[in-house]
Amino acid sequence: MEKNTIDNFFRGNYKKYYKLYIPDIKPGKDDSLKTWCPFHKGNSMALSINTRTGLYKCHSCGAEGDIFTFYAKQKGLNLKSDFSKILAGIATDFKISNGNGTGVTPVEQGKKTAKSTIIAKYNYCDEADNVIFQKLRYEPKTFTIRRPDEKGGWINNQKGVTAIPYRLKGIRTAEEVIITEGEKDCDNLHMAGLTATCSPHGSSTWPSHFGEIFKGKNVILIPDNDAPGRKHMKIVAENLKEHALSIKWLDLPNPSFEGYDVSDFLDSFEDKEAAVERLSFIIESLKEYQKEAIEEENPILLTCASDITPEPVDWLWKGWIAKGKVHLSAGKPGSGKTTTALDLAATMSKGGLWPDGTRAPIGDVIIWSGEDDPVDTLIPRLIAMGADLSRIHLLAGVRDEKSTRNFDASRDMIHLRAAAKSKNIAMLIIDPIIQMVKGDSHKNAEVRRALQPLADLAHDLSCAVYGITHFNKGSSGQDPLERLTGSVAFGAVVRIAFASTKYEDEDEEKSRLFARIKNNIGIDGGGFKYQLELKTLEKYPDIEVIRIVWGEAVSGSARDLIDEAEGETDEKSKTDQACDWLQVKLTDGPVRSDIIMKDGVAVGFSRATLRRAKERVADSSKAGFGNDGHWVWTLRC
Repeated sequence: MEKNTIDNFFRGNYKKYYKLYIPDIKPGKDDSLKTWCPFHKGNSMALSINTRTGLYKCHSCGAEGDIFTFYAKQKGLNLKSDFSKILAGIATDFKISNGNGTGVTPVEQGKKTAKSTIIAKYNYCDEADNVIFQKLRYEPKTFTIRRPDEKGGWINNQKGVTAIPYRLKGIRTAEEVIITEGEKDCDNLHMAGLTATCSPHGSSTWPSHFGEIFKGKNVILIPDNDAPGRKHMKIVAENLKEHALSIKWLDLPNPSFEGYDVSDFLDSFEDKEAAVERLSFIIESLKEYQKEAIEEENPILLTCASDITPEPVDWLWKGWIAKGKVHLSAGKPGSGKTTTALDLAATMSKGGLWPDGTRAPIGDVIIWSGEDDPVDTLIPRLIAMGADLSRIHLLAGVRDEKSTRNFDASRDMIHLRAAAKSKNIAMLIIDPIIQMVKGDSHKNAEVRRALQPLADLAHDLSCAVYGITHFNKGSSGQDPLERLTGSVAFGAVVRIAFASTKYEDEDEEKSRLFARIKNNIGIDGGGFKYQLELKTLEKYPDIEVIRIVWGEAVSGSARDLIDEAEGETDEKSKTDQACDWLQVKLTDGPVRSDIIMKDGVAVGFSRATLRRAKERVADSSKAGFGNDGHWVWTLRC
């Protein structure tokens, strides 16, 4: 039994599937059903089912998937290792023995030819759904073709039968047709709602009379990731160029092995709808096929430098924020990173003045914040900064059937791209940018892979992406880019990076620094002082929030400016000296923190310097209980 057979059995009406396992099902809106979730105890009908796609989701416990996931979870089976049991169980429950006669018709595994086992049958039907011939697939992988006789049996050849493309009936009525190398790919695309076909002879032959069948059609060619596949599709393209309305060529992105095909691409997504949306987006962006642009053996595309016309950087704020680029702002907690980002957004929304006094162009801004509440933090601060709120858009979530869920960058970037394009967004702020990384944020490859969609979005929509991140704990005195939390890829991928920090000097007690620590498209260094000012909102007198008040410009390298602000300017920094002193102080064992502070200040260290030294070389813990409790510092091993 094959997955395709079961999908064909339920396609378009999955209600009968779920009705067998969950008797109490109520109709929902449009194509949906609602019922009690069998995977947890609840007091409401939290499970939603899409009868068209067969997908389910519980809005209470989060369980979700397709009919095969549902069966596995209900029966306590492993979706991967027990998949054959899952197929057999569903087939037994619904008495499914073969397909619907128009697509795949798998047979029992036990039925064998003299040498091989038949694992699938593909019916090639005319426009009236009459079987003209049938293609058999065997394991090990071989194929044969047979034609029906007049007695209900088969003749094991194709003699006297004119070849037709697979799923001919669908081609006749479709405006857009995808051509692949195999029937399995066609069936998977068909289940995704797309029209697809192939030659009965795979990549070995494309009958010349097929061309007329595609007259007036928009054709997309998707070769397998190998030389025979590309060679075959070039032959197909030559045959169709006098007939098809348009021809586009799609080399599948990021193929992971030789022979990688469109079925492998679809299977690489956990969410099949997201896979189809991604494929559709790629197809929409394809250019018209040109023979000379497709290399038969080498897929590498080379562009001659003399063919490229230089263009100037398109700046939103000259030297600081550029269209089409990814930016990053870092700093310690509480240093004002988010507040400076909101000020930049407010300035953009109203066409205000940048910190250097130049005028900002008016533009819309999207803010994706995973840390601050819009109601009591983001919106009040934007109001205090004079933002045009009609141009500020908060990424609140994603619609999922009848409810909403949190935005997931690994599956929803295509939707964000569409939303940003519809609003003509000038800037996208992500706080913190680590939300983009679903895997390990300390692995270079995973971070680069996660951030690439941001770089693509910035380039394609000509908007500035502005991410926010933290400095590593205890990293004062180091190169600013080396202080970024996570992989070095965060600092490498972005084109311009900034840092926010507080001045430790008592004379600068309220001042902070916004410095440019990296600039791949201009000059780095320099910055601006600023302060955080408390403001009461006129229309909301009970609300007090902070806003930015920009001060003077400062010059110098970013490291020197930050070291000066953080008190790290001596030949051997104060923090380094404090570390040496603290290590000696703690050599004989734990010491009360108040005693360390008293003795440290007495020998010339500030309390802030002592705290920075502690972050590097010591740990703190509480000793004793109740009124006798106190904090002690212990030398880190």
